[in-house]
Amino acid sequence: MVFNKEIIWQTVNKLLHRYRPLLVSLDLQTALPLFYRQNIQTPSVSHQQPHYISALTLSSCHFPDFSVFIPVSESEVHKILSNCPKKQSDSDPIPTWLLKECSSILLPTITNNVNLSLTTDQFHLTLEESIISPLLKKPTLDKEELTSYRPILNLSLISKIIEHVVKCSLTDHLTSNSLLNPHQSAYCKHHSTETALLYIHDHLVSAIGSQKVSCLCLLCMEAHVVG
Repeated sequence: MVFNKEIIWQTVNKLLHRYRPLLVSLDLQTALPLFYRQNIQTPSVSHQQPHYISALTLSSCHFPDFSVFIPVSESEVHKILSNCPKKQSDSDPIPTWLLKECSSILLPTITNNVNLSLTTDQFHLTLEESIISPLLKKPTLDKEELTSYRPILNLSLISKIIEHVVKCSLTDHLTSNSLLNPHQSAYCKHHSTETALLYIHDHLVSAIGSQKVSCLCLLCMEAHVVG
């Protein structure tokens, strides 16, 4: 019986939810980490003067207190873990599907680690590590150019769980205290780029129907720091 090595590795990678490695030259493999590290250490800074809110303005505003995170229960962590996709990071000690299968045994330990991170305001160094995979932005771009690649960070599963807990806590705080802009679409449940476009389109059509002149100003904000 003849075995095809490529098919075997494809099957293994599929079972372990591994990403297919990007085939690049050896020089590029060496240059990409240095390129990303330089972007982290020397981020591009705008020469324009930023707009600051005066201390008097801040002192006159009342902001709801959010000084501590409320510890989460095992049921909350279990719900987050159940909704996590089966993909994993190479830094994870065990596959995600196996962790889910053993969640009844490992859940108390995971919950304890999450709550320790929240209550001590510390994030373990191993959880800060991630696997960075270069992804070609467009197939037509030059594969030998460093700027043609977008760095994709793949954090460990425990890091993602802690991140999700923090995100839910912050979202609940902002929502319950009406701190979010009512027209915000990003990072809001049941809102997306589609709802934002529909909102703008409706206003433009209404303005045209009322024979009004419309002016649309767009601000593009790009992150130049990899992290």
